[in-house]
Amino acid sequence: MRMSQGASLEDPDSETAPSRRFYDRALYRLMHAPQTNGTGQYADADAIAAIQLVYYAVLGGGAMDWSTPLDYACEWLAQTGIYNEENPKLTLLNMTAAGRFAAKATGQYIDVMASVTLKQPPRFLSLYKRLFGGGAGFWATNASPRTGAAELRMDALTGCPDEALLAIAEISALAHWKAQELQAGSLSVRELIRRGDVIEKELRERATGMRSDENEFQGQPVALAGLDMGVAPAGLPMSMGLAQVQPGMSGASRSPRAPVDRNKHIVGEMFREAAVLYLHTVLSDSLPGVPEIINNVDQMMKLLNELPPSAYDRSLTFPLFLAGSMTNNQMMREVVKHRFFMQDATMGNILLAQTMLEQIWMHRAAVMRAHQAGERTVPLGDWRDSLRMQWASLLLV
Repeated sequence: MRMSQGASLEDPDSETAPSRRFYDRALYRLMHAPQTNGTGQYADADAIAAIQLVYYAVLGGGAMDWSTPLDYACEWLAQTGIYNEENPKLTLLNMTAAGRFAAKATGQYIDVMASVTLKQPPRFLSLYKRLFGGGAGFWATNASPRTGAAELRMDALTGCPDEALLAIAEISALAHWKAQELQAGSLSVRELIRRGDVIEKELRERATGMRSDENEFQGQPVALAGLDMGVAPAGLPMSMGLAQVQPGMSGASRSPRAPVDRNKHIVGEMFREAAVLYLHTVLSDSLPGVPEIINNVDQMMKLLNELPPSAYDRSLTFPLFLAGSMTNNQMMREVVKHRFFMQDATMGNILLAQTMLEQIWMHRAAVMRAHQAGERTVPLGDWRDSLRMQWASLLLV
C-alpha cells in the first residue's frame, strides 16, 4: 500500500530504521537495568537480554554495535563472583538455568570469539582455564547422560568443543603477547614457539580424551545453536548432487539420513583444526604458503567434504572464514564460497563474511602482483585485521 502511494522503503542500516531504533531503546534500558531493578546489579534476565542484543546486531549484518551489549553481559558475569571462586564449576552448577546459559554464551563463547576480532585476550581467560583445563574439560567430566547434564557441554550450544574454545582463548592471548613483545623489540621467537607448542599439545591431549567420551553421548538429542540440525535450511536439500565432486561439496555421496552424531563429530573436528590453524597464523604469521598452514587447511577441507550441506554450516563461520582466508588454492576458495552461498545471506553476518573474504583475496593478489613486478610491497598483514572495518566488525559466530 505504502509503495503504491510512492513511499520508499527505509534503509535498514540508517539511524532511523525501526530495527536500529529498537536496538537503541533496548540498549538504553539494558544500560540502566541495575538502577531500574533497584539492586544496583544486573540480573540473569539482563544478561540474557544482552546476549540477545549481541545476536540481534549480528543478525542485522554487522552494522550495529555488538561489543557494547557484550560489555554488559561480561559485567554481569563478573558480578556473579565466579571469577574469584575456588570452585567455579560448582558455582555454575548452582546457577539458575538462565544463569548457566548466560555464562556459557557470554563468558565462554562470545567473549572468546570476540577476542579474535578485537585482537585482545579474553576477559576471563584464567576462569576458562579452570573450567576447561584438565582431562577432557569441565563439561566432559561432569556431564553425562546418566547425570542428565549432557546439555552443559559447550558443543551442545555452539558446536565448538570445550578444548577447542579454550585453545582459541589461549591463542588470542598469545597473539596479544606477541604483538606487545614486537612493539617493545623484545620478542623471543623460541619462547613464542614454546608457548604455541604447549597450547597445541594440550589441545590434542584434551581432544583425545573428549573423543574417548563421545560414545557416552550417542543418541543425545541436543540441538546445536538453537537449530534442529537434522533438518536443512528452508529450500536447501540435505545433500547436493554435483556434476563434479569437489572437496566440501560432496553431499551427494552421503545419505540425507546420515547420523546426526557423525555430523556433530565433524563439526567438533573442524573447530579443533581451526584452532590449530589460528595458532599457526600467530606463530608463522598469516602466510598461506607455510607448510603447517597448508596442512591444516587441507585437513579442514577433508572434513568439510564429509559434512553434507545443512544447517550445521551456520555454526561454522569461524572455521570456514579462517580456512578461506588462509588458502591461495582457487578450488578451496570456491568450496568456502559455496558453503557460505548455501546459507541465507540476509540472515546474520554471512554476507559480511563473504565480503571480507573477497577483500582479503584481492589484497593478497595485489601484493603478489606488485612483488612479482619488483615493486615495493606492503606486508600481507594479520588476517584478523580484515575483521574490523570503519562501518562494521565481524564477530565470527
